[in-house]
Amino acid sequence: MIALAILGLLGGTCFAISGVPAAWGVVRDGRNRGTPISAAWAIVCGSVCTFVYLTVLHGVDPIIWVNYLPSILSWGIIVWYSYFPRKGGRG
Repeated sequence: MIALAILGLLGGTCFAISGVPAAWGVVRDGRNRGTPISAAWAIVCGSVCTFVYLTVLHGVDPIIWVNYLPSILSWGIIVWYSYFPRKGGRG
């Protein structure tokens, strides 16, 4: 059972950090250049729904927060810059 918990933690952590490089590039460029907005919205909505579900089910669990908040923030940044690009960004 502990091995399964570790597997879930590793998978969640990988998913949580997967959006960070894309968000970093979007902030650096000042706009979203390649991530489809529909995909970004789907990931944000899915992450928020899953985060709320798990928080209601298990209470405030730091592992859940560490696994979902970076993902929600990263993909939220991508959505934001898709609609509100920064003037004077790179490229």
